[in-house]
Amino acid sequence: MKKYKSLFIDLDNTLLRFSETEVFAFDKLMELHSLNHPDSFKIYKRCNKALWDKVELGETTPQELKIQRFVDFSKEINLKVEAQLLSDQYEDFLGEGIFPLEGAFELIKDLAKEYELICTTNGLSIVQHKRLKKSKLVESFTHVIVSEEEGFSKPDKRFFSVALSKSMTSDPSEVLVIGDSLSADIVGGINAGHDTCWLNEAKASSGEVGPTFTVSTLAEIGKILLDSN
Repeated sequence: MKKYKSLFIDLDNTLLRFSETEVFAFDKLMELHSLNHPDSFKIYKRCNKALWDKVELGETTPQELKIQRFVDFSKEINLKVEAQLLSDQYEDFLGEGIFPLEGAFELIKDLAKEYELICTTNGLSIVQHKRLKKSKLVESFTHVIVSEEEGFSKPDKRFFSVALSKSMTSDPSEVLVIGDSLSADIVGGINAGHDTCWLNEAKASSGEVGPTFTVSTLAEIGKILLDSN
């Protein structure tokens, strides 16, 4: 019997590159409103990151974030467009950007033959579901757990409890959490009692955090979970 029955797999920058999707969507938004402020993306990124950091700490929610980031951004560049409109248009563009990591589609198809796959993602519901559907990755997952829908985000233990409640197993030791975020995926997974696999493309230090596995490519995940079976 395989050690793991279920894999909790992150989406952004684990399977699909959100950084490229973000640039794609932001450029589309700026083009739509004929804006060419030289530092617009840098300013937006700063506003957005500050709010996502607060989401991870439980100090704000994804629902509040998606509007507030454009409130803050608009103030900084003196933009006279409603934040709600910018948010809605940006979410539409985000859902169109599909930039997979090398080997992502093939790996997921192969893993789905051997394990139960549950997508566990911090993000906005409409965006993540649209990207999963457009990429056809959704076809390989039995469940998709999105932070906006649950009301709490990784690394909150409650997020992982929801995922476990949907899983075929109730034993945390039979789950492997896979993701690129040391703070959200790995720390969250460890605190929930799961083994973890850190996708560390930058080969950064994990500090005092101890993932069960550390890899720099998706191909290495396949070697761990498929070649040994």
